Amino acid sequence: SFRGRAPRPPGAPSRWPLLRCLAVADQCEGNPGRAADRYAAAFDDLCEERREAAVWTAVTAALGREAIEALLAVKRPAEARSVFERLRQPVRERGRFRFVEAQLLLAEGDIDRVRAIFEEGFEVADLREGAEVLGDMWSRISEEPLPQAYEFRMRPGS
Repeated sequence: SFRGRAPRPPGAPSRWPLLRCLAVADQCEGNPGRAADRYAAAFDDLCEERREAAVWTAVTAALGREAIEALLAVKRPAEARSVFERLRQPVRERGRFRFVEAQLLLAEGDIDRVRAIFEEGFEVADLREGAEVLGDMWSRISEEPLPQAYEFRMRPGS
């Protein structure tokens, strides 16, 4: 595991781009546990380096989302929560990250808070047409029909 390693010395090159590439390769090779380790390590390294600039906020958000998804895929919600908490507040308030938070809360077993996020409303601007992730999540927290605001399926719901 890459966790618990010594911080990068000042002036040393960034490791996060390489670790992210290795994580993607691990996913492609069917090794989700090692991919999650490497995504988490990449995010840790990025957080040591990031600065106050829009580009750093964007990179942190993108890598954070990948790390959270990878960690949740291998049932490591506590580590995913740690990544989420290190995202800047304005990022956590975006629609995509409200959904990421709902995924995280579901993994933690907090169905009431997941439902509250749906009730408060959010919009995932980059959700592709026909995506069923919102409906899939809703069916895990409610037996009620999916609220129309989240209905993006291309086929009838079951």
